[in-house]
Amino acid sequence: MHCIPHALIRTHSGEDIALAFHITNAAGAALDISDAAAVYKIARRAGDAALLVKTQEDGITLAAATATVTLNTAELAAEGQPLLGDFWGQLTLTLNDMTQVVAEGPLSVAPVIA
Repeated sequence: MHCIPHALIRTHSGEDIALAFHITNAAGAALDISDAAAVYKIARRAGDAALLVKTQEDGITLAAATATVTLNTAELAAEGQPLLGDFWGQLTLTLNDMTQVVAEGPLSVAPVIA
């Protein structure tokens, strides 16, 4: 497994999004991650404490070489208020007793303007 930076993901508050990550080794060959454990964290900046954590129990599906993270951006909230602005997302997989960040990158959540 190796880490892939993902491009800026732009979305709006309250939108459902699905992020699909195709996991490969350094040579580009697909890896079977169906037996892996996955965690996707969203923080304000890289290295900050997570504001939202997704696992296979609540939003991550692993199939063959693809990890799909589904969430509604309204889940990014503090004290019942939606959080807006720029964030950092990071997908970590644990496979064969090895844990590694496999994808990370920026996420921007804008307000819905009627």
